[in-house]
Amino acid sequence: YRFFVIANFIATGFSVTTLLLVVVLRNKSPGSNSYFFLFLLDLIVGDILLGGCAAATSIGYLGKYGNDHTGWLPVCDHFAKFCDRGTISIAVSYACVVFYLILASASASASR
Repeated sequence: YRFFVIANFIATGFSVTTLLLVVVLRNKSPGSNSYFFLFLLDLIVGDILLGGCAAATSIGYLGKYGNDHTGWLPVCDHFAKFCDRGTISIAVSYACVVFYLILASASASASR
């Protein structure tokens, strides 16, 4: 979960950076090459978020179902509130990945 939290902090920082770049670039022509950098930034943020979500999903799966081969027992029956909150945060982060995919598509179409 630590990587998941760090990935979300990085995504927040990049989102603020993207917002500042959009404010700076709003007076430039739509065909400007500067939009390509926004596309790359959105693509990188989406990849970082997807990696964090995948890592948190795998740990959440182990917490819920355990692993018989390694002897890890499920813990969500003991820490249900924590597991419910983790599930909600992972679902919201996957929604953010979809939004970043849409944002990257919009940035790519604006660079034409």
